[in-house]
Amino acid sequence: MPETHVHPGLDMSWVRSLTAELGTAEPALRFLAEYLEMLPARIARIQATMDDRDAEACEDAVLSLRVTSSMAGAVDVEAECLAIESSIREGDFHSAQEAAAGMHATVQQLREAGPGLLAHARTALPAPA
Repeated sequence: MPETHVHPGLDMSWVRSLTAELGTAEPALRFLAEYLEMLPARIARIQATMDDRDAEACEDAVLSLRVTSSMAGAVDVEAECLAIESSIREGDFHSAQEAAAGMHATVQQLREAGPGLLAHARTALPAPA
């Protein structure tokens, strides 16, 4: 059975599906690499909107990260984004800040694991036919 989780918070099944469909893993791996690279800027944007207590801008920033995380298979980041969105909608910036702190830790773990994740994914995927 193929391995779909090379990191606890990352579901790689989408990479396998796209690789099978396209016959190459490169587009999916490039997307994943870009996702991991952009995470610090996305987190900084979310934090800035929270610091400004700008609920609308915060929801936009969190929604953007949630959708991209879903596409990248980053299930933990996606779930944490949902928690932040819920707290923001309720006007509870304190809970949103707590959820964002948890998300920051998750993102840091993904970023630190990034090179290994990509290398593992590259070797675990079937070679092009």
